[in-house]
Amino acid sequence: MTAQLRQKKYTFDEYLVLEEQADFKHEYLNGKITPIAIGVAGASLFHQRIITSLIIALGALLDDEIYDILGSDLKTYSKKYNKSRYPDVFVIKGEAEFYNTKTQSVVINPLIVFEVLSKSTAKADKNEKFDEYKSLATFEEYVLVEQKKAEVTVYTKAVDDTWTAKTTTDLNENIQLRTLGVEIPMQRIYRKIKFEQ
Repeated sequence: MTAQLRQKKYTFDEYLVLEEQADFKHEYLNGKITPIAIGVAGASLFHQRIITSLIIALGALLDDEIYDILGSDLKTYSKKYNKSRYPDVFVIKGEAEFYNTKTQSVVINPLIVFEVLSKSTAKADKNEKFDEYKSLATFEEYVLVEQKKAEVTVYTKAVDDTWTAKTTTDLNENIQLRTLGVEIPMQRIYRKIKFEQ
């Protein structure tokens, strides 16, 4: 099936129908349907631990009447780039807005997105995905989390639509999420992660 998917150009709506029937996740990249590398190879234990730690930390800090913390089973969609991604973790404020209310699998109003970097996704996470997320009107903060070392970079949107970056590498510090008005300890993010010396 994967070879067949690569040869034809699909509309986003056609992709959604195929994705509902698929055995594993695919990204939609401007007409092309591509298997997600991590879904094919299997996520690392560190990758999953970091995602879990982020969701638990955010859940303890945020008012669930105001915010929803969502995982990688839901997609986002950038109309400008005609691309759909599965963020590792994202937060919305208020009610979820969907591309299509029938499937409710594509959320178009993320406030903040977290991506845990891996060898196969780091380049796209830092470049194309960031541009795609920036095209979403509600998107205001982007967090990239390294899994092979203690390093978290937070990109925050300013009022003039410019973006500032702050990288934290000290496990005794906190990362600041200005959009949410909270801080998360680096030790909490990297709980149960043992780095190679």
